[in-house]
Amino acid sequence: MIDRKMIPTLGAEISRLGYGGMRFPKNGDDVDFDAAVELLHKAYEMGINYFDTAMVYHKGESEKIFGKAFENYDRSTFYIADKMSIWVCEDEEDMKRRFENQLKTLKTDYIDFYLVHSLNRNHYKKVKDFHCVEFLQEMKRQGKIKHLGFSFHDTYQVFTQILNDYDWDFVQIQLNYLDWQNQGAEQLYRELEKRNLPVMVMEPVRGGYLATIDEQRAKPFLEMEPNRSIASWAVRWVASLPQVAVVLSGMSDEQQLKDNVATMTNFEPMNEQELQAVAKVVEEIRKVNEIPCTGCRYCMDCPMGVDIPEIFAIYSRYKIFEKEKSFVDDYKAVVEHGNGAEHCVRCMACTTKCPQMIAIPDKLEMIAKLYEDNFAGKLSDERYSRMAAKYEKEQAELLQSVSTKEKELAELERESVDIRLLLAGLREYSSMETLTPEVVNKIIKRIEVHNSETVNGHKRVGIDIYFTGVGLVDLATIKEMLAIAESSRS
Repeated sequence: MIDRKMIPTLGAEISRLGYGGMRFPKNGDDVDFDAAVELLHKAYEMGINYFDTAMVYHKGESEKIFGKAFENYDRSTFYIADKMSIWVCEDEEDMKRRFENQLKTLKTDYIDFYLVHSLNRNHYKKVKDFHCVEFLQEMKRQGKIKHLGFSFHDTYQVFTQILNDYDWDFVQIQLNYLDWQNQGAEQLYRELEKRNLPVMVMEPVRGGYLATIDEQRAKPFLEMEPNRSIASWAVRWVASLPQVAVVLSGMSDEQQLKDNVATMTNFEPMNEQELQAVAKVVEEIRKVNEIPCTGCRYCMDCPMGVDIPEIFAIYSRYKIFEKEKSFVDDYKAVVEHGNGAEHCVRCMACTTKCPQMIAIPDKLEMIAKLYEDNFAGKLSDERYSRMAAKYEKEQAELLQSVSTKEKELAELERESVDIRLLLAGLREYSSMETLTPEVVNKIIKRIEVHNSETVNGHKRVGIDIYFTGVGLVDLATIKEMLAIAESSRS
């Protein structure tokens, strides 16, 4: 049986491993309902007693799966964690209706651990506007909620504000050895540690990313424990932190379940040597990790049908394993299903939902270009049209630039002719003593005579003489002009 950990502040003995209900096995695009129920039964039999879901997981199917799986089980033998996904609520009354529906769907009178879901500054504003926490506190007084907490994706400043605003029983954060410093997870953890708040951990394997590290980068792990899975190192690292109450894992098959249960059975925290091995792996991963996507799918569904998490997963595998053909083949499959990045119209709907704050449209554009550069086949008509329009615009701008440069060149050539005419005139008339009309026409472009004015009783008339090539050479004196002419003879 899996190890359990007594949490005094909660009065609950929780299995070190919790089952996250957002990555159940799928049959095509839909969750495999029966297979998911069977996995939950097996997890329960192995000693897992903490089960986490949310109203948005698997498009609402996750809660139904939990309700079906445990409808005939002794309610006192397991804990259910569920969440208020405030961004899908239309108003305060809708929020209250959704909570009551959750109880019905889960087929229970109460929820053990209830969270305000995925808080960031935008979601938190809506939480305030809808008086969400106040409502949930009332539900707690009525016994419909046993413990109240929140899950979080934002900055430390927002985090401390939420912690200070209300009394919380626990907090759920994204925590793994890559995000420990990469996304400031350590700072969040230390704050919870200081406040003695139990930490529920999500994404210990970074959406599966830390389970797919190639052998070269995972070499420190394999040299130390060749028979231990790569994923187990991530799970064990998180569980070694003393403030962690439970480590959630979204297990999509029985093999993952068995591996995680084995990791959390007869558990021992990591020693210094093992921690050093983790540090070495982190250093290697940071060299290639560019997109911190966890595959949570909060960005979905894309209104244009782009499969954002899958595209990012394909790219991550490419960066890890450096197999160009696999990248092309995998991405081609996405394109053929009509879910490629070329359909992105930069509506920005995904960026407002992403817990990792990824610049999704920019990354999609980069990956699409990578595919186009590596795939010698035909582009889609839509992509071709968009690229053609882009190139036509660039061509028009280039033609305009060429036209401008041609005018500038013509002006330079004209000035060059002017200076040549000037020098020719200087050479021809360098020894002249009389200014004739012929000489004037050769070396002078124009003469401007200004209106006369009287100064101190004297009438003055200003005359400007524009020599051929003026502005290109300094024609301040006749002596200098003669010098230019003399040098041109040599």
